[in-house]
Amino acid sequence: MCPRKLAVVLASCLALVPFARAEDQPKEQRLPWNPFEHCQKGEWVAGISKNTAMGMGPTTSVVTYTVDKVEGDTVTVTRSNKVVSSAKAEVTEPDKTFTFSTKEAPTPLHFLGMDDDRMLKTASASPIKETAETKKLGQHELACSRLEWTMEVKQGPPIKGTFVLLLSKDVKANGLVTSKTDVRDPDGNPFVQTDFELGGYGSEPGKAIWGKLPDDLVKQAKAPHKEAPRLPWNPYETAKKGDWVTGIEKLAMQGMGESLSVTTFTVQEVDGDKVTVARTTKAATKGKDGMSLNDETDKAAFSTKEAPAVRHYVWADKDALLKDGKFPHPNVSDEKKKLGDRELACSKVEAAIEVKQPSSGDAKLELVLLISKDVPGGGLVSERIDAKDEKGKMLVHDVWEVGGWGSEGKTAWGKTPEELLKEAAAGHKGK
Repeated sequence: MCPRKLAVVLASCLALVPFARAEDQPKEQRLPWNPFEHCQKGEWVAGISKNTAMGMGPTTSVVTYTVDKVEGDTVTVTRSNKVVSSAKAEVTEPDKTFTFSTKEAPTPLHFLGMDDDRMLKTASASPIKETAETKKLGQHELACSRLEWTMEVKQGPPIKGTFVLLLSKDVKANGLVTSKTDVRDPDGNPFVQTDFELGGYGSEPGKAIWGKLPDDLVKQAKAPHKEAPRLPWNPYETAKKGDWVTGIEKLAMQGMGESLSVTTFTVQEVDGDKVTVARTTKAATKGKDGMSLNDETDKAAFSTKEAPAVRHYVWADKDALLKDGKFPHPNVSDEKKKLGDRELACSKVEAAIEVKQPSSGDAKLELVLLISKDVPGGGLVSERIDAKDEKGKMLVHDVWEVGGWGSEGKTAWGKTPEELLKEAAAGHKGK
């Protein structure tokens, strides 16, 4: 979803919020530096934007910003938005033109093209936090400024939003590298989420200094929707032999009680761009009537070059419940996971999977993954699968939570698989 669509959705949901009085409006703040200071006519930047809005479903589009002209200290920029896929039939908007100054940095909302939204204009905003960050795009590395701030609408339902921009002086046009928005309702549920990532830029139309042209990005964005849905990034890109991650799995099945096991993922070999991973499961307890996961080890191959399909990442082909499931394109959002005194930046991957069960009819599965680039051995932080029958009755509740990770037999955080196995068995006996 382009920024303008975000503003439209927010405004429509809060249409009855009254205008704030002038004295109540927040003090205007600007970006810490001006991305338009050295703009030249013809410069462009383009990227793929993946977005979800409550009531509208997921949308993927290619957004392009082009410098149409530079006259004196005024820069005119056109934003185009080509929708690739959408849950709604009509969401395309016409091109829109904005003007900026070479002399003064824009406000955050003006930079995002959202400053004409009356609801956001009256929201309170935190100071912009600026930190230096390096962004790697394939073999391309950019020195960036990470700009982060929050906004809160206190009139009407208290809706809060977090905005994160990565800007680089090495990128043409407006310098945009990534843009993420996470707006949540009063209960903390996702309301609007946007995720733009740079795909190419240049100094003149039809020629790229780096990356792909906008039309090529449209083809790229369409391609994944013809393939098996994939994770938003590749957890095995930097995999090394000996990397491992382990955690306790709790499995509850209708009429069979709960059992505990420890499942460990270990990188056994990295040969070129092929990564061989072993998954080992050891039972810690038994459920009702002796039900438990059997001790077992199996293997799967992944690539360092491309993100795995979601179904492959969760080993669906080796799972009786998941192997015939229909995996849709997942919703992806950012989330923090606290592990004791440690906090992990994670990607949350959610998908509703349809499964046909000959014996019990259709079942609906809810899959929720947390993956983090800080965790070796595949990046898994947590995995939850809830399966319900056609009437909504719970059939299976399966949860795996990370308990430790490391490399080459050494523990970098948490506990070893053996320690978790003892902990799970002892904890169950103490109940």
